[in-house]
Amino acid sequence: MVFTRDELREIRSVEHFAVVIEQKRRRQVAKMSAVMLNQDEIRGLDPRRGRIGFAHGVAAIERVIRETHDNCVNLILDAAAELPLLSSDDEVVRRAADRLEDLSRAVAEHRDNPDHDPMWREVHAALVLVGAAFATLLEEDLRDRFARKSIAFDVRVTAPQKLGASVGGTLWNMLSAYRLQEVERGAGHVRRRNATALIAMVVEELISIDQIDPWDVYGDPEIGEA
Repeated sequence: MVFTRDELREIRSVEHFAVVIEQKRRRQVAKMSAVMLNQDEIRGLDPRRGRIGFAHGVAAIERVIRETHDNCVNLILDAAAELPLLSSDDEVVRRAADRLEDLSRAVAEHRDNPDHDPMWREVHAALVLVGAAFATLLEEDLRDRFARKSIAFDVRVTAPQKLGASVGGTLWNMLSAYRLQEVERGAGHVRRRNATALIAMVVEELISIDQIDPWDVYGDPEIGEA
């Protein structure tokens, strides 16, 4: 029994593979030679076609974490792709510095008046713009699907993870200032490493903000404050 690369690419599960093998076996018995199935035939044999699949256990948790992380990276890259092109490298670095200053002001405003934006949405928006500004320091085409996957991988795996650098805190301020200094002075791999490290910090904070439970902020309207 022969399988081509194109056939194997269409296999979606172990159950699907078993059905395809049985279909090939039946056809080969009649023809007494190898049988190739086209894309539509293989897809039509998928027993899970049209049904929702569920993952369980550690694999499901890991998948959700990865999807959440990649969604934040894509949010940043989408914002970066919409930023205007600047004429010089210095301007690109200056924009990154300006967005860090904007973020600092948003955090200070929240600290002074937390009731104004209890869900941290203004800080969230400022974080996205910081990540976007640093993403424009990368050399890849931010609209290219494969480039985005590469960036997402570097942010999720290669960059330092779970530093606990809360936005506006001492560690955040030290690290963000250091990353900005390095992208300003460096180029190539050095710039990429520091830009993706800063984006990783942004992603960690975006996820933290997105996990804020409105019940903890506003309480249950039927029973009063939390």
